[in-house]
Amino acid sequence: MQWTEIIHVRAFSQDFRERALEEAQELSLTGAPEALEAITLWRRSDLPTDLNIVLRWSEQQDQQAHSSVGLQLAKSFSRFGWVSHSMWSDPKGIGKTDHAKRALNMDDAQEVKLTLP
Repeated sequence: MQWTEIIHVRAFSQDFRERALEEAQELSLTGAPEALEAITLWRRSDLPTDLNIVLRWSEQQDQQAHSSVGLQLAKSFSRFGWVSHSMWSDPKGIGKTDHAKRALNMDDAQEVKLTLP
């Protein structure tokens, strides 16, 4: 089962966000635990001070605790602004590549149906 940690940073200003982005772009998987599959960085398009650092893990998550890597990143990025650190799980394996095909049907402007294989 995959799980994901998200470190959401709301920077004190755009200058702080730029500094946080510079630091985040230097992150790598070198020396990281083997179960850490990827680190991705997302900038919020409609709020210039927000960014997310997403850690994707492949190992089973047996406990309700953040990883030591996630805790270190959250602490490090807290100097740039407000930080929220959350964990997300994929209990049914929906996020796996072979299950990722989804059809989005919009039968009505008010209703959106998501059809999973």
